[in-house]
Amino acid sequence: MIMIARGLALDRLRQRTRRLSGLERLKADDSVDEVSADTAYSHLAADEQSRRLGSALGSLPENQRTAIELAFYRGCTQDEIARVTGEPLGTIKARIRRGMLSLRLRLQNRHE
Repeated sequence: MIMIARGLALDRLRQRTRRLSGLERLKADDSVDEVSADTAYSHLAADEQSRRLGSALGSLPENQRTAIELAFYRGCTQDEIARVTGEPLGTIKARIRRGMLSLRLRLQNRHE
């Protein structure tokens, strides 16, 4: 147990050292301060897309939203979702499929 604790402590120390050296490199790099209009626009567009997706997800029925969030945001497999929720695998697959189709329609309608 002592060796495991020692190894974890060394890993954390190395991680902290790498993070600090990365920050120092960023501070020394002058090009970081320059932001182009294209870069700023792409960030705004990404924020708008995230907002639209969040709104569309919020409008789904709770069981579909939960299945999609577990699959795509938490990286759970369909089998894991079925185990966690206690639902049959086929039900989970159908919920994800119906939810994704509904999201596609909602996002297309708002885009037009």
